[in-house]
Amino acid sequence: MRYKVADNIARTASSAPLQSVLVSIKQLYGVTCLLGCLFLLLVLLYDVQPLRSTMKKIPHWAALGRRMARDLRISPPADD
Repeated sequence: MRYKVADNIARTASSAPLQSVLVSIKQLYGVTCLLGCLFLLLVLLYDVQPLRSTMKKIPHWAALGRRMARDLRISPPADD
């Protein structure tokens, strides 16, 4: 944080140190967000085989459509 504030004060040569502190916080927040997103992407792309083999398999959309059509044909009409 000290390095970023000093760097921003030297670059802008402004008389407002509060502005330099705010810009430094914004820069550090941006870097933290980017590193967090990269970490989450690596976690999502990491193939954990024991976890994948124990999870329930998700059927394809066509199979779901056929099952829904079959369920709708078999179900008795509602009596009102």
